[in-house]
Amino acid sequence: MQHISDPSTGKRVSRLNPESEWFLQNVPGLRIIEQDLWDAVKARQSKCSTARNKGTCENRLTIRRDALEKSVLNGLRTQMMKPALFKEFCEEFTREVNRLRMEKGADLVALKSELPKIERELDKAVQAILDGFASPALKTRMEELEARKAEIETRLVDAPAAPQHGGIVSPEDRDAPRESSK
Repeated sequence: MQHISDPSTGKRVSRLNPESEWFLQNVPGLRIIEQDLWDAVKARQSKCSTARNKGTCENRLTIRRDALEKSVLNGLRTQMMKPALFKEFCEEFTREVNRLRMEKGADLVALKSELPKIERELDKAVQAILDGFASPALKTRMEELEARKAEIETRLVDAPAAPQHGGIVSPEDRDAPRESSK
């Protein structure tokens, strides 16, 4: 993984290394589920994304993110981890989810503050045209501004609402894990 700065925002972003630089090694001893189950889940996942993205699949079943997270964490707690490890995992997971939410929130705030600036620039460009100053460069700039405005408005409309809870795992869940049978 490499970290680079996004030229449009100046923020640091992560990018996967080119696939040609990946080193893959199969380690069957670390497998936690059987290959048949993995293949079945991947096939179902593919069907679900096809239903959502293309509308060509009949599988319209969904699961809320909080329910999925609770189920996964409960499975970890009851089937795989010792209490201290589970508690540490939950704390780190909650920190990371909250960090990502804050980062996403900051991005949305930046987009919301950029929108009025774009609208002011468009107003100035329109006024320049009304004042008799029309040039190909002005037309190009207006098209760029209108495209950016549409992009921001779409991103703001498509942005998921922030969850109402502060973390994924309640303190009761973290503090009372059951002993692992493994």
